[in-house]
Amino acid sequence: MPIVKCAIQVNRRPEEVWPYLTPFSRHAEWSPKPWKMEGLIEGPVRVGSRFRSTGWIPRDANHVNDVEITAMEPPRRLAFSSEEKARCSGTNSASPPRTAEPGSSAPST
Repeated sequence: MPIVKCAIQVNRRPEEVWPYLTPFSRHAEWSPKPWKMEGLIEGPVRVGSRFRSTGWIPRDANHVNDVEITAMEPPRRLAFSSEEKARCSGTNSASPPRTAEPGSSAPST
């Protein structure tokens, strides 16, 4: 099975990022292409919460998949799985921003 990994550095503490990461309705803000996410279960995001994602991927302008939260460890880890033509899973994790080593310059923001 192919594995895709990506990382984005956000110079904020996990406690600051978590409130932006967990409302799945905001995930479309991250996409450069038309995309939406709708909740399939009411209430706060928790393990077992389900969402339907609709949006652009290569060769499918209206791609649909169902996503389920499989693990939550606020404010550090949010894991999910999705069902479509293949079963996929992913994890969003957060750790404190790196600080500069003595004698080096601080990371840029």
